[in-house]
Amino acid sequence: MAVETSNAPLGRIAGETGFGDPGRMRRAFMRSFGQPPQALRRAAR
Repeated sequence: MAVETSNAPLGRIAGETGFGDPGRMRRAFMRSFGQPPQALRRAAR
């Protein structure tokens, strides 16, 4: 499930992709992409 194309809540995406919780996913996105998952989602629309 991709953050950019899915309408699923970020908490659900985090759980399904192995992050466990949205906070952990957000920190990983910040380290890797320099922005939170919400920003990538907004930019893709």
